[in-house]
Amino acid sequence: MRGKQTKLNKQAERDAFNNSKQAPVLARKQRHSFVWAFLISAALILIPVSLIPEFWYSPLNRLTANLSAVFMRMMGMTPVVRGANIRLSDFSVTVISECLAIHLTALFAAFIFAFPASRIQKLVGIVAGAVLISGINSIRIGVVTMVGHFFPNLFEVFHIYLGQLGMLSTVVLICLFWCRKVSDPDFLERPAKFFFRFLSFSFVPFLLWLPLNRVYQSIVDGFVEKLFSAASYDIMIPLNHDFYYQSFSLVTMTGLLFAVKSVQLPTRLRWFAFGFFVLTLLQIAIRMCNTWITAFHMQWVEAISQIVYFLCTQAIPLGIGLVFLMKVRAEK
Repeated sequence: MRGKQTKLNKQAERDAFNNSKQAPVLARKQRHSFVWAFLISAALILIPVSLIPEFWYSPLNRLTANLSAVFMRMMGMTPVVRGANIRLSDFSVTVISECLAIHLTALFAAFIFAFPASRIQKLVGIVAGAVLISGINSIRIGVVTMVGHFFPNLFEVFHIYLGQLGMLSTVVLICLFWCRKVSDPDFLERPAKFFFRFLSFSFVPFLLWLPLNRVYQSIVDGFVEKLFSAASYDIMIPLNHDFYYQSFSLVTMTGLLFAVKSVQLPTRLRWFAFGFFVLTLLQIAIRMCNTWITAFHMQWVEAISQIVYFLCTQAIPLGIGLVFLMKVRAEK
């Protein structure tokens, strides 16, 4: 009897050992499956959305403007809405497709589609998430408009911070909340804690980047000028703006990577270096597209430029942040 029990114990130890060896392999396969499903579904959704003509979005632009006006009236303001234009006294904004969070909703849908869950859970998640993202985005536009009315000099700063960092972090927050409802609650980060860590780790880099983004952009433009010079085209790209929106994707990515807890600094820095390289390549591609459009009148490049722009400002930072988060948690 004792010999039989000993054999059973040894078999149990071998099974536990084999399971411990297979667990990381299984987690890696699941992570790779998620990444590929997310990338493919994001491309299939994001590219067609980016190619839709602006005038097709006119009804949504007007609806968003009216929803933002409703929020401002709740705050005691008296906005005047005409079409997609919102006027608050002497300050006005116009809602365009780029303001609609359509691309963020598409990325959210791609994440839900890639995450293992039932069809009903995915459908409910996509519909509820789309409504939430649209509602929060309408509030964002209302807040930015009120800031522009009371503090015109801060309009661009708030527009960038709430438009890029704020909305991207909101999408991650909704993703985490949905994951906790359909999966193991302890698998991913707690949504609220992750959100506040993101705000903490992104606020100071954002303030530092406000004066530095022109320096970074001038380096990117200098590289683009050399590329055209190598092809015997002498061009000069002027720096006409104080803020280059696409460059703030670096700040968003930094906040997402450092908001994930229990990760060693070298690991974060490796992921940051990879993301910095990819985003810089996209920055170069954006400026090259702009040069082809303005200097060489190649209007067909506009569609490519639009896709690259949204990859740079939204898809890549969000994708890197979510994949990094899932990788870290899967290895715990």
